[in-house]
Amino acid sequence: MIAAAVLMIIAASIILVSKKNKSTGSSNMLPVVVRPLKMADGWGYEVLVNNKVYIRQDCIPAIPSYKRFKTEAEAMLIANSVADKIRHGRKPVTTAQEIDSAHIHY
Repeated sequence: MIAAAVLMIIAASIILVSKKNKSTGSSNMLPVVVRPLKMADGWGYEVLVNNKVYIRQDCIPAIPSYKRFKTEAEAMLIANSVADKIRHGRKPVTTAQEIDSAHIHY
């Protein structure tokens, strides 16, 4: 009876450790890299996943007009936000509210 209880505890511990390693193990994640895009009239960015261009954003997303980021810093702020979403398995969508909250001027 005691041996069965001990075996159940050991089995449960192995399952929990296995699940934790799968959810937090960075070795299973694809590398996500961002890089700025300099253009004649402003900035954009690229997001690379596994060394391939996954997103090429040459204008400010989610706003009603086609405008480029004014600075590299603004572009990279949004690019890093998109990369974090990808790393955490979320859709890499940027909303107008996120642009406004980041104080991006357009």
